Parts: sequence; structure tokens; C-alpha cells
Amino acid sequence: MGPAAIPLILRELESRPDHWLVALTALAGEDPGRRGDSFDDAVKAWLDWGREHGHLI
Repeated sequence: MGPAAIPLILRELESRPDHWLVALTALAGEDPGRRGDSFDDAVKAWLDWGREHGHLI
């Protein structure tokens, strides 16, 4: 599915946080989290990124 899967994965991450971060990084070509972030902080960074890029409402 490629980048078209990003909104689907972000919605899944929002409702049931799980280890989707590596897949999101591969699909988006970037990682909005910071090195050393906790899992919860990394999830929040991805959800914020998704909203900023129009993938989540």
C-alpha cells in the first residue's frame, strides 16, 4: 500500500497504540520523534505529525 497506508496506521496507533513506529518511519521517510523518546512520547509525536500533515483530523 505504501504511503497510502499512513492514515490507516495512524488511526490504529491512535486507538490502540502498538509498535507501528518503524513502519511509519519507512513509509513517511522521516521520524518526528526524538532519539531517546519513550514509547508514549514517540506515539504522541507521530499523532501530532499526522494531524499537521492532514492524515488525521
